[in-house]
Amino acid sequence: MNGFLGKRMQKHLPLFVCSALIAGSLYAVYYAHNQQIVDKKRMRQGVLRDMERERLRIDRNQTD
Repeated sequence: MNGFLGKRMQKHLPLFVCSALIAGSLYAVYYAHNQQIVDKKRMRQGVLRDMERERLRIDRNQTD
């Protein structure tokens, strides 16, 4: 019985390894893409914040 299970595992091991590698690769692509989206949103918020600071600075200088 143990020998049969071992042979069966050996038969399916390449499929398991290949599936695990593909799943890992897909997750890496998903993670990288998701991080790009998050970074883009964060940078956009920074630009908007800088634009507001610049507008406030100009308004302050014009009133002085």
